[in-house]
Amino acid sequence: MRFIPVDVHNIMNYLYGILIIVSPWLFDFNRGGAETVIPIVVGIVVLGISLATNYKYSLAKIISFKAHLTADIVIGIFLIVSPWLFGFNNYVYIPHAAFGLIAVMTSLMTERRVAYKAY
Repeated sequence: MRFIPVDVHNIMNYLYGILIIVSPWLFDFNRGGAETVIPIVVGIVVLGISLATNYKYSLAKIISFKAHLTADIVIGIFLIVSPWLFGFNNYVYIPHAAFGLIAVMTSLMTERRVAYKAY
């Protein structure tokens, strides 16, 4: 069921990107290793993709919205498995898994039609 409007998804992406960047300090798991670097890098990537997607509140409009939603799913799966993949699951895994699940679920629940067209 797709009920999240594209414009809402657009705004949520910017908030999500910022929140995930600050999450190591917000949720107190900043040790300077992969557990810290991964959310920062992923947040920057999310913001970059959002700024380049062909929708209302972006700058470049060079990435299709379908590709954007696919990237959200890939990013989400990466975040979910990253604590085990990089070996910090004994220290922290809930924020990474939660942010990953949010990325996957919002992608699956967002409408796929974009009313905005780049000129």
